Amino acid sequence: MFCLRLSLCLPFCSFAQEVGKAVGVGERLESYSFRDVMNYKGRGSLNVADFKGKVLILDFWNTGCSSCVASWPKLISLQDRFADSVQVVLVNPRQSRQVVGSLISKRERLLHFKMNMPVVCNDREIEKIFPHTTVPHVVWIDPSGRMRAVTGSGEVNERNLERAIRHSEFPSRGKDVFSTVGNYRKPLFQDENVSDNSKVVWSSVISEFVQGLYPSFRVYSDSTVSSVTATNMSVLDMLRYLYAGEQLSNGLPAEWAHSRIRYVGRDSIKYAVYVEGEVQYDRLFSYQLIARRRVSSGQLKRLMISDVERYFGVRSYIKKATVDCLVLTALDESKFKYSGGEGRFFCDGATLEVNDKTFDELVQYLVGATNYYYLSFPIVNETGYKGKIGGIRIEANVYDPLSLSIAFRKYGIGLSTEKREIELLVVESRQSTFGNGDL
Repeated sequence: MFCLRLSLCLPFCSFAQEVGKAVGVGERLESYSFRDVMNYKGRGSLNVADFKGKVLILDFWNTGCSSCVASWPKLISLQDRFADSVQVVLVNPRQSRQVVGSLISKRERLLHFKMNMPVVCNDREIEKIFPHTTVPHVVWIDPSGRMRAVTGSGEVNERNLERAIRHSEFPSRGKDVFSTVGNYRKPLFQDENVSDNSKVVWSSVISEFVQGLYPSFRVYSDSTVSSVTATNMSVLDMLRYLYAGEQLSNGLPAEWAHSRIRYVGRDSIKYAVYVEGEVQYDRLFSYQLIARRRVSSGQLKRLMISDVERYFGVRSYIKKATVDCLVLTALDESKFKYSGGEGRFFCDGATLEVNDKTFDELVQYLVGATNYYYLSFPIVNETGYKGKIGGIRIEANVYDPLSLSIAFRKYGIGLSTEKREIELLVVESRQSTFGNGDL
């Protein structure tokens, strides 16, 4: 479960900061000293009061968050651009200076950048002041020291920083307090007109974005109840899961990579969830179909596809086409064959570790949990190897296919760009059955 708990107090009240007391939006952080700090004027500590007069961005992260680490080049560029008015501080409350410093050094060497922001390490006390359980987690503090917003990383962009500096306008939508669906045997939305929902034997519901509900997809079935539930997803993400196979060995649902989706129609931009780095919440929806009997997962998915197509005015289908792909091949089985140890996937952009996994799982991991999620080339597994692989530990610019290809060769794995005929998921715009094709 992923949850986020924010302590909110009366707006625009001020107090002298007490150690361990949470700060809410509108409250002032009078002072706080970070003690284990890297990259700050040769000093090992800093105080938030050092940055009075500037917009202070506290970006909470850890080495396991690939999107956090991938955002550094953007943050470095913004820090350079707004050096006189903004200070970004990277905050890693739980990991040591050695772990953090090693990652930064590797990325500086492999990606050719220079870290220009202070980095806080191993400071558990700050988690009491800014409590959170998911990262990225970004705290915005205005030049007077007052906390003004809590967001994800997408909101840290040039436009929002300009507004904060010039007009003291901060992102109005905060990071959500996330919860997950607790029981897939019960309706996602209760009907206030019917006190006994057990009388409902079949229903399907589509809703707008539900604040606080974690994005998820789940197909559930037992002897008496079946359901398919998608929460706070775009139309395209719903279809990506619906056309995929069953769940992976790690329990997560399989999904189609974005690189295997093609959009047909002039208005494909309306499906974009991120515009200029900001989430378009009006393009996120929740759906549930629930039946009081056993229904196969395949039938549940087909019924949901039909509902999604009718309501949102799209047509979806699988089509074969020849496109450029990244092709994985087996060069020397003895170099990648699993020989023992616990299962592991890890990627921070400068390191890739794989152990006790299959090639299919490696492809799904790369396109589902790393920056290869955004890659325009599909990854195709042509190794022909069905067993487990392991002992792979690569230090390279993992998100550069050429660098990864060179590093893979040490482990008897080939990676090259080739044209292949593969299946694509095609989504076409059309008029909605309900007369609202502009959703």
